[in-house]
Amino acid sequence: MDNQRNFMLAVLLSGLLFVGWQLGLNYFYPDRFETPVEETATASSQTGSEGIGSEAAVQGPVDLETALASENRVAIDAPRVAGSINLEGARIDDLVLKDYDATVEDDSTPVRLFAPENTEDQYFAEFGFVVGGERMPSSALWEADGETLTAATPVTLTRTDEAGITYSIKLSIDDNYMIAAEQSVENTSEAAAIVQPFAFVKRTTMNATPDQFIAHAGPTGVFAGELYDPNSYAELAELGRDMPAGVASWLGFTDNYWASALVPDQAATDSAGWRSLGDDLFRADVIYEAQTVPVEGSISQSTQLFAGAKESVVLDDYEATGITYFG
Repeated sequence: MDNQRNFMLAVLLSGLLFVGWQLGLNYFYPDRFETPVEETATASSQTGSEGIGSEAAVQGPVDLETALASENRVAIDAPRVAGSINLEGARIDDLVLKDYDATVEDDSTPVRLFAPENTEDQYFAEFGFVVGGERMPSSALWEADGETLTAATPVTLTRTDEAGITYSIKLSIDDNYMIAAEQSVENTSEAAAIVQPFAFVKRTTMNATPDQFIAHAGPTGVFAGELYDPNSYAELAELGRDMPAGVASWLGFTDNYWASALVPDQAATDSAGWRSLGDDLFRADVIYEAQTVPVEGSISQSTQLFAGAKESVVLDDYEATGITYFG
């Protein structure tokens, strides 16, 4: 009788422990089991904590050659990178490194860093706006004032919404791997607008360098003047998202030889961090503070995007411009 009673007590305690564990997880990680891909933008006052949301992804996979065949593209031809800008969504989603071969074969193609969404190696950056609490659709089509982005010729993307608000993204690139994006809003509508510029880098980890004890690969950045890289992709997937405290100097993703990083404007960041999107997809976000743009008023916000090889001399030069611990 005592054995049976002890057995029933053990079963009861095990059940209570399991329930308590689940309740604890839900308390400390309330969005742990949500699917970030299905998130929608909330009111602008909550955008920083909830993220910029994500639209339902187009079903894939998509062939790379087919994705790059679209007419809605502006070429990139800089000294060390080439590719194109996707006018659908204002995305930099096609970028190869001219100085590095993908293989040792004589006819090797260059290393591809960025690739369009839903292709096998999807990895790209997007610049956009949250307006009145809703994210601008990633399907929005932009117009360009030039045919090729070069180190000598910036390209400005523009679009005007139904209310009469004009958005612009001026892109310029240097002789190495840094792209500057100046996001502007001109309100020619009949009412004031609440706007938050944002930028993000989204990638698959199917082709990512595995995290190692001697060399971190994965989410990396500098917050509050300190290097921040505590999580592997697997650990970030467990957390769901990671929004470190303190001002972000830069944040992105690093592999053994290549990296991508957003360098935000230091004065106006509302939130910055990483999130898991499920299906081996991850995103680094920079969301700026909500600003009221009065009728006939305008705002402007600048962000830099590094996308290239981790060459110590080049990184040191960028660090010398004021980007903390970039070298």
